Amino acid sequence: VNYISSWLVSLDTLTGWWIPRGRVVEIFWPSWSWKTSLTMKIAEQYVKAWERVLFMDTEWTYPKHLEKIYGIAEWIDVYAPSTGEEAIDFMVDAVGMWYWLIILDSVETTVPMAIHNSEVEASNLGNMGKLMTKFMRLIVDKLRDTWCTLICINHEKAAIWSYSWEMY
Repeated sequence: VNYISSWLVSLDTLTGWWIPRGRVVEIFWPSWSWKTSLTMKIAEQYVKAWERVLFMDTEWTYPKHLEKIYGIAEWIDVYAPSTGEEAIDFMVDAVGMWYWLIILDSVETTVPMAIHNSEVEASNLGNMGKLMTKFMRLIVDKLRDTWCTLICINHEKAAIWSYSWEMY
């Protein structure tokens, strides 16, 4: 496996690896923990190697100020899809064309059309899992063959705690 450094010594040391090419990497931390900033720093390393980056903005919150900070505006393309299916189709087509890094921000907001167009019901909750399973089946082999890397940003969920009340 070929790797590219994040150039964040603490991250490379902590994980024991750099960013692998041709693989899916998931970054998940709690909300407001600088996940997007971290991926933009990684994108900067790809740009320094003269490689194009695709930023899939399913949250519609692309940090325009960060591309100016890192000087990568002309090397990064931003796409804000309306549905999860649109995002997946675009990413699958983009692999092997001209991108070496694809950032999906975020997995949680890659909403299937069935959920997007209706109220969330128990029968629809499995649609997100089905969509991501289909996506991984379509893209994993293409990533490996082209050495394109997919970084998926996800949100860490808090544990569900149960409380017991005792009467004295």
